Amino acid sequence: MVIALLDPTGKGQARRISHYGTALDAFDITVPAVSSHCVRKPPWLHRPLDGPEQTSDLLGYETQATHRAGGRMYKVHHMPTVDMFADRYLSGDELWGDEFTQEQMEEWFADGREASAVLTGTTPSADTYRSHGINRLHGYRMLPTGRFEDALGVGSSFGGEFLPVLDRIGRITILEPSAQLRSKELRGVPLRYVDPSSTGDMPFSSGTFDLAVCFGSLHHIPNVTKVVRELGRVVKPGGWIIIREPVVSMGDWRSLDRPGLTKRERGIPRHLLESAVRNAGFSIKSSVFCYMPLSQRIGDLTSRNLYGSRVGAFIDRALSISTAWNYRYHAVKPWQKLRPSSVSIVARRR
Repeated sequence: MVIALLDPTGKGQARRISHYGTALDAFDITVPAVSSHCVRKPPWLHRPLDGPEQTSDLLGYETQATHRAGGRMYKVHHMPTVDMFADRYLSGDELWGDEFTQEQMEEWFADGREASAVLTGTTPSADTYRSHGINRLHGYRMLPTGRFEDALGVGSSFGGEFLPVLDRIGRITILEPSAQLRSKELRGVPLRYVDPSSTGDMPFSSGTFDLAVCFGSLHHIPNVTKVVRELGRVVKPGGWIIIREPVVSMGDWRSLDRPGLTKRERGIPRHLLESAVRNAGFSIKSSVFCYMPLSQRIGDLTSRNLYGSRVGAFIDRALSISTAWNYRYHAVKPWQKLRPSSVSIVARRR
């Protein structure tokens, strides 16, 4: 990003010139050749548009620089560093990746195709799925009775997440980028796999599915809003969708030091996720916090998977409710991490 405040009149009427690029830790600004000394004054720049020039970097301090030539005085005050990337994305105001170019999305897509398979392993079994308790409590129990003849899973790999309602489903289609995380059938029910597109377009006719589920998949995708909009197109009017996604940043994803995470994944701010669902034509029936980090810690200490059982899901629900007041998208201090990390949404297509 380059930001310049220019005031050729010297009357304090500056105009801002800026453009966004790769996140930087400093601003570059062009000023006349100067001698400088550090002062503490409001960040401001006065300079004429002509005269000898050189480039100076703003490194988080304020500097006043002066130069006399031909009876003219030049002044520049360096502005403190502002992390505009954090201000836009880590604040939760905008979703990183949602406005990527096609080239950027293709790069992201290539990086993520087999990332989960490499991270978690490829044991071809739906029995490795660990969140049935959470999915039942916050998702499947909210659905109406009856059958769902056509169901869609987004990033559902081996299909294990369908097990709680498998006896109510006729056909299962799974959008899955990985060639390794696939299985021919799920306890006798054939699984049909379709490769997703980096554009987010889904190769299905409008109104194809009675039920669609996305359990921890959307946060691996750059153009989340587009994919949710496509779900609104392919789900029948009166059909249902269940989405459970992390709604915290999962750390600063510009850093390579994020153990246990793939290169590209990041959480989706809750208000942006809910807005995308509504704008796609769904009416939200339930939206609740879940996956409070202490639940995982308790499970580790007791050698139990709390997310997989009914009792464990209720424990996690209680912890999520009690810490919901502390929710924020990006945590900087340890105590800020004591908040629920995900949201489960059940919505009906209008």
